[in-house]
Amino acid sequence: MLKAMNLAAAVLIVLAADTVVRQGVGPYAGEQSPAIKALSAEETRDLLEGRGMGLAKAAELNRHPGPMHVLELTGSLGLSEAEKETVNRVFEAMRAEARALGRDIVAAEGELDRLFARISVDPAAVGEMTAKIGALQGRLRAVHLNAHLAIRPMLTSETIARYDALRGYADNTGGGRARAGIVMDLLRKVAVEQAAAILVVTHDEKVFNRFDRMIQLRDGRLTAA
Repeated sequence: MLKAMNLAAAVLIVLAADTVVRQGVGPYAGEQSPAIKALSAEETRDLLEGRGMGLAKAAELNRHPGPMHVLELTGSLGLSEAEKETVNRVFEAMRAEARALGRDIVAAEGELDRLFARISVDPAAVGEMTAKIGALQGRLRAVHLNAHLAIRPMLTSETIARYDALRGYADNTGGGRARAGIVMDLLRKVAVEQAAAILVVTHDEKVFNRFDRMIQLRDGRLTAA
């Protein structure tokens, strides 16, 4: 019995020691190998490829559509070929500038990493490098935001509302009905183009006036409205 108790105590001590060790492990464990410690592989790739990385969220969520997503939704937004070409030019210009700045940021982060790899680090050099990186990051964000700014005048208010609905933003401002209306309008457009009838089952009275005929189901019986 005593032997079993001693064994249990030993196991508890080992477990407790392991817990202490784990609690002391920092959040950056395993990240000491990359050449640039401050950037993950994904962050480096995003910078070099000119991706958005959420830098234009202030525009995107305030009714300023982004060029890349507008291009992805051209069919649903009903853009003409000329409009698509204009949006694409904005997108390509944005991506080219973002990629160039991304390369500069990656290079500057590499310089900062090498600076701290030395035994002695000059605080003045740290200030200079961080200011340089901060300025580059600010310019990169402006590139993405300005691309959204350039797109907005190209789109009608109805197209922007449709974009927000398709991107899932409408509900955040009580626009669930706006999204439903957009979907109904799209269905009606398809019906006209295809010379087809579309049957819609809904409890939403707000969309009733979008259809030519309404049939009500009450107490299990169909009645014409």
